[in-house]
Amino acid sequence: VDSQGFINTALDQDDSTGVILGPINATTDAISYNYDFLIDPGVIIWHVDERQALANLLSGRGLNVIFDKRSVTIEEADGIVDIGSPFSFFPLGTDKEAFHADNNANFTPDTRPNSDSNLGSPSGIAIRNIGERGMSVRMDFEFGSKPRGWPMEIGPYGSSGLTSTTIADVDGDGEPEIAAAGDSTFWMFEYEDRDGDGEVDPAGAWPQPTAGLRTFGTAEFTQALGDLDGDGIMEVIVATDSGAVHCWSAAGAPFGAADSTGLLATFPVEDRLSWSAVPADLNRDGADELYFTTLDGRLNGWDVSSGTPVPLFSPRPLLGALADSVETLVSTIAFGDLNADNVLDGIVAYVHENRVNIQRFDRAGTRTLRISQPIDNGLEAERVFIGLADLDGDKAANDLEILLATDAGWITLLDSDGQTAPGWPIIVTAPIDGPPAFGDLDGDGLLEIALTSGGRDVHAINYNGTSMPGWPVKPEIGDFPGFGTPVPGPAIADVDGDGRQDVVVGLVDFTVRALAPDGKLVDGFPFVTGNTLRSTPCVVDANGDGTLDLFVQSTDGHVYARRLAGTASATNPQWPMFGGGPSLHSSYDASRTPVAISAGTGILRGPVQVYPNPVMPRHEEFTVRYTLGSASAGATEVRVRMYNLAGEQVREMEGSAFPNTQNEIRVPTGDLAPGVYFCSLRARSGAEVETQMDKFAVIR
Repeated sequence: VDSQGFINTALDQDDSTGVILGPINATTDAISYNYDFLIDPGVIIWHVDERQALANLLSGRGLNVIFDKRSVTIEEADGIVDIGSPFSFFPLGTDKEAFHADNNANFTPDTRPNSDSNLGSPSGIAIRNIGERGMSVRMDFEFGSKPRGWPMEIGPYGSSGLTSTTIADVDGDGEPEIAAAGDSTFWMFEYEDRDGDGEVDPAGAWPQPTAGLRTFGTAEFTQALGDLDGDGIMEVIVATDSGAVHCWSAAGAPFGAADSTGLLATFPVEDRLSWSAVPADLNRDGADELYFTTLDGRLNGWDVSSGTPVPLFSPRPLLGALADSVETLVSTIAFGDLNADNVLDGIVAYVHENRVNIQRFDRAGTRTLRISQPIDNGLEAERVFIGLADLDGDKAANDLEILLATDAGWITLLDSDGQTAPGWPIIVTAPIDGPPAFGDLDGDGLLEIALTSGGRDVHAINYNGTSMPGWPVKPEIGDFPGFGTPVPGPAIADVDGDGRQDVVVGLVDFTVRALAPDGKLVDGFPFVTGNTLRSTPCVVDANGDGTLDLFVQSTDGHVYARRLAGTASATNPQWPMFGGGPSLHSSYDASRTPVAISAGTGILRGPVQVYPNPVMPRHEEFTVRYTLGSASAGATEVRVRMYNLAGEQVREMEGSAFPNTQNEIRVPTGDLAPGVYFCSLRARSGAEVETQMDKFAVIR
């Protein structure tokens, strides 16, 4: 294309091979030698950045209007970016731009130019040994961490990607299957391209249509995998946003009471579903029942094999006598062994009259706990997400805490008896659009909470409600629009093999980011897909080679895959997918916690820190952060005193004493005069006392 307007050009193409021979005058067919001076035969490599293209279009500018934000560029073999550059000495390019043996025979992550994405992360593409220029040019292609046959298309552009990929060995053959829902179609894939046709093979009789019903809508309709007949082989359960539930065997055949399309037509679903249909063996008969809630405020439980309801769940109104007075009640479900008696408990959570409510059920359907808490700070919520995990590491109780995160950003933590844990509730930037994840990020044997909020914020929170150092992380997504678009919940895994668990999350700017425990981006990320991400990544060993693989469903209708450097083990990953596992119980598997709580060193572990430092006029308060070790378990006092340079005490307060984690004290700035201050923190445990100091400034 003659971008300078000197002559009208076109490309001459060989009729038999389709090879581009060169630029010609569109009127006379004479060679024009004016295709930005790319007259040298060889390989022309175009870099098409779909992520930047959408950002440019949605920002109201042309695809290539801004030179350093171009959507389409040519990779120039000489490594000098001159084509299209208004500041180049070679504004039309040179004859050194095409790739071939005499110019540049390689295009890899290590060459100039390189094959990295515009974000600096590896694309996985390498082209080596490009041959002599001519009508036929040989070269070697490598796709690095990209498995052969991926990505896989599961639906039209924009019609899928709001549900998450789940993975399990569904058919019991020792190899996991990859489950994903498209538009009106449900898929199960093998990992490998077994027949060598360049595409991954669907498993069994998949895909299966979902009776013309859309299986996407919001993340709550991610498919679940469970053993509904107790034979050791999983079944597949797909709930659609129109109120239908489908159930198939591992091979793709209708299961149990399902009709020929897999539709469980006998279910008395009187309204649309509110959350995924979740399998769980609540009655301990060796086979999972199926539980789901509907927008009319009812909890349902069914034995799918026989098509009969579970007693007391057929259906059960969550609001009792008030059920018929409420038009819509959005609720979620989780299952876990709350009180360490080796029996599952069911938890249902919902928002009613701006109060967060939970109900706990035992295997007989008896409601054993009912708690209601007001949402603070004038926030208005519609949905609450559940997470279950032993966060405080209390080995005596060994019970699970209940994390409740509302879409309005209000989060609280309850013990198994429904009492609010110290340090909670907390408030983060709304919206929250998925359940939390749990993992031991700092290696101290205690779980941290990871969740996303506000369109791009990624949080790592200790069991006492304080943030880990370096968190929350606000990933830099440039001028990409849609900051407020809900971000799905994360997965947690050691993706780079450094022995530390990382937080893996998909964002609106097409990328998957992996964040190390210090909040920094893991090498090799971000991983760029073809459109906005609204699903939770899935990190598992999908082919049994001992290393992890990453899968994520994009709104461009594809499931993307990457090989990772992390080693798969019983303790890695710790939160592999949406809902913590293929059954979507949203409960942490305690067997994944690698070590007991570390002993630490003394009472105080690490320095005391005042932040922000300096304290500016806009700061109404500042924070004192300190970390306590195991020896602080018997601490009777943590006290902070602050002094000015004259030695006068200006503040004194008592602090929390949570062992093996960060603690924080929020200090009102009040009438503190401008100047330099000393912060003295004293921690006492029995007869032992430790003191640490920090210096900070106040600017008015």
